[in-house]
Formats: sequence, structure tokens, C-alpha cells
Amino acid sequence: MKTFIHLCCIWLFVSFFVVALCNDYAVCHGPSYYSKEFFVILKADGERFETLFSSIQQAINEAENNSTILVPSGVFYENVIVNKSISLVGNSNFSSIIDGGNIGTVLEITVSNVAVRGFRLQNSGYGWTRHGIYVNQAENCTIDNNYFLNDCHNIRLNYSCCSIVKGNIIEGVMTQPTMYGVRLENSVNCTVENNYISNCVGAIHLQNATNCVVLKNTVVKNSQGIRFYTPCIHNMVFANDFVDNSYDGMVSTMPDNSTFMGNMVFHNNFVNNSSPFIGTIYGFTWDNGYPSAGNYWSRYNGADLKSGRFQNETGYDGIGDTSYNVSQEHKDNYPLIHPYGSIVNWNTGSVFLTITSALAASETLNGHKIIVKPSVYIEHINLNKSISLIGENKFSTIIDGGNSGTVVTVSASNVTFAGFTVKNSGLLYPPYGNDCGLLLDHSSGCNVSFNIFKHNRIGAYLLFSTSNTLVENILDSNFEDGLLLWHSGNNSLEGNTLTNNTYNFGVFGSDFEDFNNNITASNQINDEPIIYIVNGANEIFDENEKISTIYLINCINMTVRNLQFIQNAQGVFCFNVTGSLFQNLTVSRNSYGLDFLRSNNNNVSNIFCENNWVRIRLCKWIKHQTMYAVPSKRIFGGQALTVLLELWAKFTIIPLV
Repeated sequence: MKTFIHLCCIWLFVSFFVVALCNDYAVCHGPSYYSKEFFVILKADGERFETLFSSIQQAINEAENNSTILVPSGVFYENVIVNKSISLVGNSNFSSIIDGGNIGTVLEITVSNVAVRGFRLQNSGYGWTRHGIYVNQAENCTIDNNYFLNDCHNIRLNYSCCSIVKGNIIEGVMTQPTMYGVRLENSVNCTVENNYISNCVGAIHLQNATNCVVLKNTVVKNSQGIRFYTPCIHNMVFANDFVDNSYDGMVSTMPDNSTFMGNMVFHNNFVNNSSPFIGTIYGFTWDNGYPSAGNYWSRYNGADLKSGRFQNETGYDGIGDTSYNVSQEHKDNYPLIHPYGSIVNWNTGSVFLTITSALAASETLNGHKIIVKPSVYIEHINLNKSISLIGENKFSTIIDGGNSGTVVTVSASNVTFAGFTVKNSGLLYPPYGNDCGLLLDHSSGCNVSFNIFKHNRIGAYLLFSTSNTLVENILDSNFEDGLLLWHSGNNSLEGNTLTNNTYNFGVFGSDFEDFNNNITASNQINDEPIIYIVNGANEIFDENEKISTIYLINCINMTVRNLQFIQNAQGVFCFNVTGSLFQNLTVSRNSYGLDFLRSNNNNVSNIFCENNWVRIRLCKWIKHQTMYAVPSKRIFGGQALTVLLELWAKFTIIPLV
């Protein structure tokens, strides 16, 4: 009796354990988990119905050809076979998840005219026949905007024609290596476009592929960026980014067919890959001729001093003057100086190899926007169209004048120039030249913002230019002036920073219109504000505040005392200022120490001037000006001129003893 009871207990325990295992297996590999949301099936005739299904497979089984199945959010543990011509659409944000449970292929397509989009497909089995999505002997299929994680072979097209793999995110796992991101085998006229692929042994693999196109993919941190196995005929690989991979790619022949023929690889960016292509390379063209050019290779160190088909003509063209060796026998004849896609017309989508060519193109029209990615562009730019030229990063998007001429000239109105470092102009002065980082030449309505101007003769120069806006530019270490306005009024300056220029800031002109600018105290020189007052009265500026330089325009009864002004075009500037006091000032290393234009009845006393080009300039109808000077051995050492008088100046100097 006891034995019988023991056997019954064992039988119950085993039965319970088996049922539990079966239930677990059903959860993982049988009917899926899904939310209470309904599946939606849209028939080809427009009929719509909603229902609950236990799995995606059940929904496919119930659907008719040419239907669309909208799959709700949830985790579906199953291996799906799509054997009808349908569109299978997941919910937003990859919230419809198909999990293969580390067994077999997650989703297999066995018929033509299928679309799969919007899913997260994960956890395939491991091996040569285990995939995220496998398109097997099916045509006109579309795999787009899916997310693949931890699948052995993420997307494989085998004996497919006219299929598209587009906009997918593929993240491999290198601990148990993910083999391929996208495999095209025995396929014709297929397209792989705009996918992101990382952490695979081979990101994109072509084998027995004909007339296929691989474009605009981002391939990062794989073992090999792109692989070609024979036979491969008349395939085109262009406008892809291959970045931080172990190898640019691999080319290998198979024993049964060693044919490579008519394959073109151009306009790709091979950036910071550890090693070049491996394998025997033949049957490939690595550029698209001149002037379309070839690829960008980050290990290429050639220069761009010449242009033309034979790179023997004067002028730069964005193409290296010497070829790049892809292998000992094969060359990219026209390697790019900048990554392809660095200069793009945002309105037309056209890509250019130089900023100059983008501006000169007939398709670039007024109102267009040119976007420039980070790189060093050794060019001289003339903005003669009313466009926006925008750098993506002001620290790393650099226009370098190569120590000659003006780097950027704006000769049109209503131009926006933002997001660049502009450096290394020439050093020529008028009449031999007028070299600057940025020159606004008779321009109006322009916006110059968020730039850096350094190592130029003049950082930024407004020449007879009105109604422009300069915001948050940095002008540093320019050899003459940082920011100079010459007969340029009605401009607005906000938040600009000037440091370490010989003369940081200056405004010159002859009439009120030349000086009527809106220049706020947010503009600073060595962390001290520029004070620029228009139509002021009865104000006092003294040792209680920090001031880098002061400009008084149309002012009356102003007091400026007990301050020092250093390294500007003008230490103190006055236009049409009357009845004001300037007392106990130290003015040194300026172009003009004190600069009075059309100013009358002011009291200037105890001024210490040292190492200015001109200590004091008085010009144009100055009457009844009284100047008290401290002993000359303190004041006047080092000046080129003591007092410069221009045009009917009348004044009195009273020495202090």
C-alpha cells in the first residue's frame, strides 16, 4: 500500500512539473504574450476589422493577400513565417517586439510583395541559418524601420530581386559574435539604404549580387565595414559612412566563381577604421571621375592645392592632388579632402566638395541655406548671394585663409553667417590690401552670430555696412583690430567677446549716422563691458564699475573719471559731446587715446597717456575745449603724435605744474 502511495505522489509531482514546463514553453514559444489591444487588419478593398489574436502568426493565417496587419504593442515569443503578400506593421517606438527565444529565425518571408516595418526583432538562434529576418526566394519585399538586437544574421536576402532594406537599426552583440548586419546573396537589383549597423563581424555583405545599390548607411564599430564575395557584378556603393571599424572592408574570391566586374565605390567616408581593405581587389572602380570624385579616407594625408582632371591647374577643388592607394594595384584617383556630405544645400539636397563651389552653383539661390559639417576648409569665401551659411560647430568647422587675403567677404545683403571659426587672413593693409577674417562690404541686413575670429589682421570688419546684427562672436588674438566698424551705423551688437587683440574694438566715421549703433554692455573686452551711449545725459562713470572702453554719441553733461582704457582703437571716443568732464584717466596702448569729434565745451584734466599711436585727436568744429595736462615726462612718452588737430579745431591746453 505504501508503495502505491509513493508511486502516486511521484506521478503527481512529475505531472505537475511537466505541465509547468509546458506552460513555460508555451509562454516562450507558443501563443504570444500580448496586451489587451486589438490587432487591426485592413483588407485591400478598404474593409477594416479588429480582433484579438494569440500570436502574430495567427493574424497572418487569418489575413488575406494584399492586406495590412497592424500589430499592437507587446512581446510576442514566436518564430513567424510570412507566407502571404501582406504588410506587417508594428506599433510606434518599436513597442511591437518579436522574440525568437534564441531559437531559429525570428521572421521568415517566403513569398513576394511583403513589407515588414516598425518591429523590434530579437534573439534569433545562433548559426549560419539563424536570422532576424530572412527573405528567401521572394521579390519586391521591403524591410524598413525595424530594430534588430542580438540576432545572428540580422537581415538576409537570398535569391531576391528588387527588394529594399531601409532605415533599420541593427545592433549586434560581439561576445557571441553577431555575424552580419545585412546579407545580399544571389540577389539582383536590391537596395540597402540608410541603415545603422554596429557590432557585427561584417556589417554589409554582398555575395553573388548584381546591380545592387548600397547607399547612405552608417556602419560603426564592426569588424569589417563592407564585404564583397565573388561573384559581384555592377554593384554601386556610395554615400555611406564607415566609421571606427577594424577594417574598411574585405574583398574575397570564392572557389567556384571568382568574378568581380564593374563595381563602383565612391562618395563614401572611411573614417578612423583601424586597417584598410583586405583581400585581392580587382573589378572595382574607386572614384566617379572628375569632378564628381572618389571617397574620403581619413588616413589620406594629401594636399589640395591644385584642381582639374589631372590636378595640375591653379586653385583648390576639394579633391586631393595625389591619388589614394586602396591596394598596391588599385587607386582612388580623386580622394576627397573633406568627408562626403560635408557641404550640403539644405534646400536642394545637393552635395558640394567646397564651400566656394556651393555658393557659385547656379542652383544655389537667394534664400537658400548651406550647411557645413566640421572640417578644416582652406578657402577664401565670397558671399555674394543672400543666403545662410551655417557651420555645425563653431569650434571644429574652420575656414582657414592660409595666411593670405580676406577669408570671408560678404558683398550681398541679408546674409546669415554662423557657426564657424575663421582664421589666418593675410596681413596686408590699404592700399596694398585690406585683409580680414570677415569683411562686410557695403552690406545690410546681415546676421553674424556664434563665430570665432582669430589670427587675422582684423577679426571682423564692417565697411560702409548698416543694419547688421552681430551676436555672441568671439574675436581673439587678431593682429590689429578685433572688431572694427568703419562708417557703419544702425548695427546691433550683443554678447560679443573680444580678447588679446592688439586693438580690440573701434568705431570710425564722420556723421551721426555712422555712430548710431545699438551696442550693449553685454559686449565685453577681457571680461569688462563696452559702454556705448547714444543720446545720453547726466551720467557718471567712475572707479565703481569696470569699463573696457567708452563711446559717447550725442551726449551732454557726462562724467568719466578715475578709470583706465587699454588696447582699443579708441580709449575714449566722443561724438557731439558737450559740457562733460574727463578726469584722472589712464589711456594706454590704444590707436587713439582720446578721440573727440565735433565735441564742445568739455573739461579734460589729468590724463595719463602712454604708448598710444595718437594720444589725443581733436577734429571738426571743436570749440572752447579746455585740456589740463600733467607733466610731460609722465604723459607723453612713446606716442607717435601728441595732439592731432583736424579741421577747424579750437582748444586750450593748460599745463599743470
